[in-house]
Amino acid sequence: ATHAALKELLAAAPHHAGANLFVGAWLLQQNDDSGLQHLEIAKEQDESLTALISSVICDFHLQHGRINEAEDYQIRSEQFQEKLQKANEEAMNVSAQDRFEPHDLSATQLEDLQQQLSRIRGLARAIVVRKVVPPPGKPVYVIGVIADYTWHEGRNDKHIAPLLGELASSIKLDGPIVLVSLDLQRTLLSALQRVPGS
Repeated sequence: ATHAALKELLAAAPHHAGANLFVGAWLLQQNDDSGLQHLEIAKEQDESLTALISSVICDFHLQHGRINEAEDYQIRSEQFQEKLQKANEEAMNVSAQDRFEPHDLSATQLEDLQQQLSRIRGLARAIVVRKVVPPPGKPVYVIGVIADYTWHEGRNDKHIAPLLGELASSIKLDGPIVLVSLDLQRTLLSALQRVPGS
């Protein structure tokens, strides 16, 4: 990389998170403090970069003996990680009061998922949507399932726990998945059905 090439990159995308992250990190490697402002821009544009950028800036300050500044960014990184963990925990809890959106799967992805689901014993129906998660969390796929009656351990019934267990070990999607039993959460069924294309 050269200064001229980096200037061209930023001229083309002055507010692009990735461009500012790359330029900022490169400048810090050259011991150029101006890289800090580019890293701050990157963090503002993409909050998910907070932990990474805070760690890079913390190391830079430590290398130059600025202990207080380094500690400040270490604290920022830890606070963001706590915030992200809480967001992820919240994302994995699903109720009828949550906001849902269309699943966004392509036709190929949807067909692949349908094939995966068709191999699951004891599954009568599945509804797929995404749960809207506040930043810094990312949307998660919600698969609501209705069990079919099957024989299991001498009983013909809806065996929900084994069904969820098989789904959890078998279903793969490009993103986090939450499985919910609509036999146990009937109010959630109507909430998911209202989502276009569910």
